[in-house]
Amino acid sequence: SLKPSPVAREVNAPKHLTQTEARDPRKWKWSVIFLCFYGFMVSIKPGEPFITPYLLSPEKNFTREQVTLPLPSRLLQLIWVRNVLKRPNLRLWSLWWVFNSTGYYLVLFYVHILWNKVYPATENKKVYNGGVEAASTLLSAITAFAAGFVKIRWHIWSELVIGIITAVQAGLLLLMGTTENIWVCYIAYVLFRGFYQFLVPVATFQIASSLTKELCALVFGINTFFGTVLKSIINLIFSDKRGLALDVHSQFLVYFIYFTLLTVVYFVCAAVVIVRHYRNERGGGGGARDQATPTELNPVVSSKELEPLSNGKSGKP
Repeated sequence: SLKPSPVAREVNAPKHLTQTEARDPRKWKWSVIFLCFYGFMVSIKPGEPFITPYLLSPEKNFTREQVTLPLPSRLLQLIWVRNVLKRPNLRLWSLWWVFNSTGYYLVLFYVHILWNKVYPATENKKVYNGGVEAASTLLSAITAFAAGFVKIRWHIWSELVIGIITAVQAGLLLLMGTTENIWVCYIAYVLFRGFYQFLVPVATFQIASSLTKELCALVFGINTFFGTVLKSIINLIFSDKRGLALDVHSQFLVYFIYFTLLTVVYFVCAAVVIVRHYRNERGGGGGARDQATPTELNPVVSSKELEPLSNGKSGKP
């Protein structure tokens, strides 16, 4: 009998090894976890030289009752307790970043599967998925640019504006999940992305303008991290085969319910903020100035605005 030559064995070995690795995806698990951790650490930039003197400087009052805590605990308290949870507008926009970005990216991940179900690419020659992505990107750029010219008193109307846009997005998701017309699905997707991108520069400005330079990277990094964790949990429950393993139409109905719940929360918060504002206005007349001067992306009013940075410069732009 003929035996394979050494050259043939060397050629076949990598192929066999590749097939074995493909059958065992667990070998990639730790690599993926490492890359995710690396990306998160890059986002928050823990190695920046300004962080250590900023956290340890006595005027920040971060070490008087927290000396025994490890650095990660101090960072979390610094961001979410002292700077986020105690400032209403900063808390609102940070939570919007976490929850709405989660739904937004879930839609982006699964919309092509939905399009293939509504209008299978293998059975049709004219597929415009790429053109729709380009159109949605163009509309997103236009709406993001237009957001800078909208004059709104954001400290009063933020919850209402977010609630209205989230409600529209919920309706578009319901339309995408139930329609059998691919063009309706395309248009709904383009509008969905445009509405989300309208609020991105507003959220970025409101968060960044209420923080000193040292905290911006930390807050944005942790907001993105929490959004990624929530997105992974939703995927594991509804999309993964270890969970409910719903089909794509059912997944979009879940996203519709998710955005509907967010809408209800935003409208309730908007009602509370507006009623409280006008009640205070009648009592002391404190809102007359705000009513006369609506602003373009007005910064969040913060007591830390004039606080000097670690390099000795003022935090006020």
